[in-house]
Amino acid sequence: MKKLLIIGCGRSGTAFSSALFQGLSLDIPHEKVGKDGISSWYETIKDKEELINNYSFILHQVRDPLKVIASTQTLSEESWKYISDYIPIELGEDIILRCAKYWYYWNLIAEKKAHMTLKVEEIFKMLPEICKNLDIEFKNLEFLQKESINTRNGRFQPVTWEDIKKKDKGMHDLCLKLAKRYGYHY
Repeated sequence: MKKLLIIGCGRSGTAFSSALFQGLSLDIPHEKVGKDGISSWYETIKDKEELINNYSFILHQVRDPLKVIASTQTLSEESWKYISDYIPIELGEDIILRCAKYWYYWNLIAEKKAHMTLKVEEIFKMLPEICKNLDIEFKNLEFLQKESINTRNGRFQPVTWEDIKKKDKGMHDLCLKLAKRYGYHY
């Protein structure tokens, strides 16, 4: 069994992936290190060599950008301070623009460190390949698709591409281009 690291933006389904891999009997907690790995957006900024030394497989997880950008409106001030140490955002800037910048820059950092980038919406389709990369037996866990573990539903306003464009056309264009590269087409 190879040790797994799941990275990406906060609110991109890292808690869901942690639960999914625990369904495969792996000790991969959310935001803390387990025997078999960790699922954590905080790990994204760690040095690539350190990550490669500690984990044999690094998975960059993405989720529909508009859903992530909307959901990250709920991040704590402490989280924003942490994020602002690593990417070009201003703590006082418009929250939608800040969330869009976070989604864009954090994913660029994560993809450079990962062996594979995966859309969380396609995780069940990709699970056999991921299991093969981890040297573990595949189990069909599609029953988990019916469960939602999003703890912040209803605590944020939806975001559209037009909302982002009104705040900063350049950032809108960068985010939309990256979204398309990840397979999200609007």
